[in-house]
Amino acid sequence: MPAHARSTRWWCVVALALTLVGLTEPEARACYWDRDTLATERARFPGVAELIAGTFARHSPEFYRWRVADRRRRLAADDVPADQRLAWTDDLAVALSKLEEHDAAIALLRGSLERDPDRYETHANLGTALIHAGELTDGLTHLRRAIEINPDAHFGREIVQQRLVEYVLEVRKRRPGLPLRDDDAGAAAMLLRDLDARVRQQLAPLDLWLPRALFETRGFAKFAEDHGLTREQALAGLTGMMKFGDPDSPVLLEALGDVLLWDHQVKRDGKRLAARAYLKAAANTPTPIARLWYRARAALTLVGHRNLTLTKVERSFADELRKGARLTARVAADEARWIANGEDPEDRFEKTYLRRR
Repeated sequence: MPAHARSTRWWCVVALALTLVGLTEPEARACYWDRDTLATERARFPGVAELIAGTFARHSPEFYRWRVADRRRRLAADDVPADQRLAWTDDLAVALSKLEEHDAAIALLRGSLERDPDRYETHANLGTALIHAGELTDGLTHLRRAIEINPDAHFGREIVQQRLVEYVLEVRKRRPGLPLRDDDAGAAAMLLRDLDARVRQQLAPLDLWLPRALFETRGFAKFAEDHGLTREQALAGLTGMMKFGDPDSPVLLEALGDVLLWDHQVKRDGKRLAARAYLKAAANTPTPIARLWYRARAALTLVGHRNLTLTKVERSFADELRKGARLTARVAADEARWIANGEDPEDRFEKTYLRRR
């Protein structure tokens, strides 16, 4: 189909949909949303809300600087057993990568591979470091090797990471950047700008009928399912990558939103949580059109549900983000104090934030 025809088709459908803003939807099509609904989603997907909002304990940059110095000191000794040397090198490389010193981390891990070319941990860490450095194809090679060596390690997290990288590479063959979508750019831009204008006008409730085929794109959820993953597997892998990697990554947040919606069945999905994931992706991407798309996606996720607007979700989510920021600041202050006092921040962190939970 010619590009102009696709744009015309998109815009005709969009124009029809937008004329319905503010009209009352038949009662049979609407769902009520309240505090109990969000509680149900939280129970259905335990820990996901905390990951999105950042209300979980994670190490500070000061901690990783301490770990770099500590592991370098330990590795300088002459009598370190080979297995321990590899484990400390893992710690050092991950800490360097957390501090965005990816080249140094990659060099260390390549050195570990020379000592043991079939070590699962080294391939997994090297693959991740390469991906963080933007070397997706090379990183994918090492992830696949890690999976060959130990398919069940990290509860299969590397398998989900592999599929996500494959998905990113496939989508970016057709269109670079974010979001990870194939939508017709011109028509999508018109749609997003119109929807964003309505969000700014706070038209509420977003209680309208919209063509399901247009807005219920499945993104990474479809790719994961087509490649043999269940939603539970995809969710476990993504949340693991966020918890131990980068919880602020727009790619991970977009994929998480897709997986939370999965097959768009109300009794099985997590629309409020998905909307939060898309909103955080919007906040963390530098591209205006991507920010617009993510916000529109969050708004469309909530379509058809009474007493709920993007404005209300954003207000609640802002409170959750502030709570997460306070926890992050508290952890950073604790770790800085422990380091200044000569205490072991690894031991103190575990006792303070992990063992009591």
